[in-house]
Amino acid sequence: MRLSELCRDLKDAVFTGYDPEITGLAFDSRKVKPGDLFCCLSGTKLDGHLYAGQAAEKGAVALLCERDTGTGLPMAMVENARAAFAKVCAAFYGHPSDELTIFGITGTNGKTTTSTMLHTVLTAQGIKCGLIGTVGIKCGTEDWGESMTTPEPMQLQSLLRRMVDQGCTHVSMEVSSHALSQHRVEGVLFEVGIFSNLTQDHLDYHGSMEQYALEKKKLFGQCKIGVVNIDDAYAKYMQQGSTCPFVSYGTDPKAQIRAENVKLHQESVEYDLCTADESRHITVPIPGGFTVYNSLACAAACLAAGMEAERICKGLMQVKTVPGRIEVVPTGEKKYTVLLDYAHTPDSIENILHSVRGFAQKRILIVFGCGGDRDPGKRPKMGFAAGCNADYCIVTSDNPRTEDPMRIIEEIIPGVEQSNCPFEVIEDRRKAIKRALMMADEGDVIVLAGKGHEPYQEINGIRYPFDEKAIVAQILQEIAQQTEV
Repeated sequence: MRLSELCRDLKDAVFTGYDPEITGLAFDSRKVKPGDLFCCLSGTKLDGHLYAGQAAEKGAVALLCERDTGTGLPMAMVENARAAFAKVCAAFYGHPSDELTIFGITGTNGKTTTSTMLHTVLTAQGIKCGLIGTVGIKCGTEDWGESMTTPEPMQLQSLLRRMVDQGCTHVSMEVSSHALSQHRVEGVLFEVGIFSNLTQDHLDYHGSMEQYALEKKKLFGQCKIGVVNIDDAYAKYMQQGSTCPFVSYGTDPKAQIRAENVKLHQESVEYDLCTADESRHITVPIPGGFTVYNSLACAAACLAAGMEAERICKGLMQVKTVPGRIEVVPTGEKKYTVLLDYAHTPDSIENILHSVRGFAQKRILIVFGCGGDRDPGKRPKMGFAAGCNADYCIVTSDNPRTEDPMRIIEEIIPGVEQSNCPFEVIEDRRKAIKRALMMADEGDVIVLAGKGHEPYQEINGIRYPFDEKAIVAQILQEIAQQTEV
């Protein structure tokens, strides 16, 4: 494919030099192959323009860039190389999104569960559906490995092309605010865009809630239909200025797709799924009030795409717990419950504990921390949310990354203290989990919050194995052996 053909969708591109044949794409100069178009991307730490010479030495035949790099290679110069790169990736892989019905889910909480529910519902209808998100990638029922929440453009477009080639007709994918800010999904046409909610998170990156909301809103500039949670304060903002039609969901009587007569149980939720034309009783086999919203979002998106309510409800009744999302951890003969959840924001901590309160027989114990190198402003708020909704808090380390774990903990403590909830600090996360398992009584519920599906703990740039399900099993075995002695 010629450079000019590859860049056909770049309206602002200025070309210099001849029009070479492009056989591959690269944005890492170390991975350039002869015949590649090297894309000079500017990041927070590195500027790809500085590596154009190295790319040329390795065989790059042209550059996608924002300024002249002095290599003498043919160039397509653009104002925003990241946005342009995503469109070039889409063109290179033959615009696969044009051949797919894609559902994109954005919001602070609920993206992973909602996208997985969508995958289940569509699969139950005999549709071969792809899944792209935090817990991994699937093509139909086949696992394709791990993923970041929303992959970089080259990987994303390659995945979409593979899915088309493997017979997928639909895709359910998470769309993070980082991905929207970094233009990773430029060139993707979404059939339905879904907004779940917006609460404080990622302000270390976005700087303010206003900017965070603005990035989320970008999704609705590239989808045919928007679906919004009308109960969320940012729902109206998401719709303002957007040209696509919207469908609302929630518990508010004004919602077009709403839940009525909601009942929460230890292993499920049930409610009446109501539209303007009909009402259907549904049971979703995942506990928690947020399951009502996640399943409503899924139902609203499917209805917006023209699917039948009866088939949607049957599909929702088949959904299973998503790894690391209010996941029950086996405890053998112990008469208490251990739950694993990815909750890592003040709102998600409050939601998970409020849901557990609905079925906990006795106390709720929470083990939690906060991630390092992330928004520090939410740390005391998470402490307060935990303290206000649990009976006992054990504050520990999460993924400290490059920060001192105890410094993070010290920023959490004021929030817990404000709540007047009894607590203790155990920096070592394994020891903190063991403490919770040792002190729990029959009927108690232990919530291990923050890590969820992650099988590691990141400390100073190194990811150490840390699978909490396996750790709970190990500790329970240790306790059993100590009891026998």
